[in-house]
Amino acid sequence: MKAAWTRLSKVAAVTAITIMLSGCGTDRVYYKAADMPRFQTGSPLTGVRPKTFAFKEFRDVRDIGMLNEFAFRGFSDVTGSDASLLFKVVNTEFRLEEPVANVVTAAIKKELERNGHTCIGYAQQSNADFIVEGSIYNYSFNMTSLYFTKQMTGNVAVKLTVGNKSADKGVLTKCYVGEYQFETNAPTGGYGTGYEVLGLAQMAMVKEISTDPELVEFLDK
Repeated sequence: MKAAWTRLSKVAAVTAITIMLSGCGTDRVYYKAADMPRFQTGSPLTGVRPKTFAFKEFRDVRDIGMLNEFAFRGFSDVTGSDASLLFKVVNTEFRLEEPVANVVTAAIKKELERNGHTCIGYAQQSNADFIVEGSIYNYSFNMTSLYFTKQMTGNVAVKLTVGNKSADKGVLTKCYVGEYQFETNAPTGGYGTGYEVLGLAQMAMVKEISTDPELVEFLDK
């Protein structure tokens, strides 16, 4: 994992593609989702006969109150300008170039395709073996400091529903969670590296999906 962190740290300087000052006095730092790491080792999904998955649009139901103000307001559909928000510190917003829901959906699709399967849009569901729905309920970053040491934690969680087109074979609904923690005493370590921590947490979530024996068994019925 140290190698992954070192590699990502080198990318950090170029992934923050723009910082701009909005009219309301808020700095916005944007990151490229394409630079997030992907799970690349062996997966049991490779052993499943090739399937076609039709994806419905994922819902983003994160607690934006926690990201914006560190004040609980409950979970609800995230829309508009909050859809790409990762976290906010004072007057700086850290964002992806596109909505978080799209980024998580793309990561899951790429993992299925990497293992020999096909992903299509929901409009083409008549050609699919499975229908996939998802709700992202956590995509958050937290940092705590103790003297000269900073501990950063990223959490990514999705509730996934995979339905077989054959009604007699049922539906599988499960929650998948990825977490990554990193400690540093480097003076430059801070919120800017939260993007990298979140990327590794997302990779851990994808790994949990890809290596879930219950999901593999369900897909291979």
